[in-house]
Amino acid sequence: MSHKLAQALQKLAISPVKLDQIAITRLEKEYGASVTEILTELEDYAIVHQVINDQITKPKNKPLIAI
Repeated sequence: MSHKLAQALQKLAISPVKLDQIAITRLEKEYGASVTEILTELEDYAIVHQVINDQITKPKNKPLIAI
């Protein structure tokens, strides 16, 4: 996951600006999870993506292993 995206979401989540709080609340309601859970899920996807990319760049005679 983009570190910049994680920082932006975290910044909005603790922002004193009412519209930022409303945006995060709407995101959480729409997705059905807290911003912390969303960030954790995005980080998990980023890890899986990196593992798959690492496997793809390895020599082709080895089998692809996905988590």
